[in-house]
Amino acid sequence: MNRLQFFVKTLTIYSVHSPSLYALCEGALRARLSRRARHHLHSRYSRVVYKLCCYSHAEPHKLAPGLTQIGDTNPIVVVDRPHSSTQNEARWRDLKADSRYRVAIDTYRYGLLLTDPRLHRQQLLLMI
Repeated sequence: MNRLQFFVKTLTIYSVHSPSLYALCEGALRARLSRRARHHLHSRYSRVVYKLCCYSHAEPHKLAPGLTQIGDTNPIVVVDRPHSSTQNEARWRDLKADSRYRVAIDTYRYGLLLTDPRLHRQQLLLMI
């Protein structure tokens, strides 16, 4: 999927109907970082991991290059640049199809996989 196709298909944060997903997007993904944090965290991926760790009060665990798990109970998996190559596209597609993950949030620059069993199974394309 190229960036133009993604832009046409995406939704905004306000189209998320689940209160817990909206709280995650608003509280973690759209949160502003301090100048000091922005200075030390150079990549968008590291900033997202940092924000999610602060939001969930959990430690990150690196699973593979470009793949980080946050938390132990109902973990959130962050995937770096899922559309940057055909290999990353295939990995992202396989992860979304995995039955452990209930919600897949795709923002084009990174992807989030949520395992919370209270959530309905869905895939979201969001512009954040």
